[in-house]
Amino acid sequence: MDDELCSADLSEPVVTALEDPSRIHYKDLWLKSPPGAEQRILELFSFGKVKDAGAELQMLLTATMWQKLRRLTMLALSCQVRVLSYEQIRDECALGACDEAEQLAMSLGNLVELSIDQVKRQVVVRKCCDCRDVYNGERPLTVVGSPTASGQEILQDLRRWRRKLNNDML
Repeated sequence: MDDELCSADLSEPVVTALEDPSRIHYKDLWLKSPPGAEQRILELFSFGKVKDAGAELQMLLTATMWQKLRRLTMLALSCQVRVLSYEQIRDECALGACDEAEQLAMSLGNLVELSIDQVKRQVVVRKCCDCRDVYNGERPLTVVGSPTASGQEILQDLRRWRRKLNNDML
């Protein structure tokens, strides 16, 4: 992952945004981006996971961006699954050693409340305080097969929850 490749294909404001440790939302930039490498990278950071980054896109990412994509993938996992094994984190986030899974979980900071069980080698998510961008079909996806969250999925989940509440109250 060479920093030189990135500067040739991505504008400086986009590089700055992608490397900003506090920023997790990129949909606004993606919607404004012209077709090309920049749009594909912004789509990946808005809705994608590590596994969505093909070899071509990986070459455009700096080490800082790659680590950020791992954090975004971990955030998406944390919002979907309440108990994550170290192996699951390592697989989904393309990590090496188990201690990297722990460090990645801790890097989420105030985005997720979690506890780490080193004996069971798992991360228990108590609460997600923020989540990834939501895809609503604003423009076609070219990199991400299935986004981490879509407006339709959220709407279906809310309808199921409402039916469950209505049934429980009867």
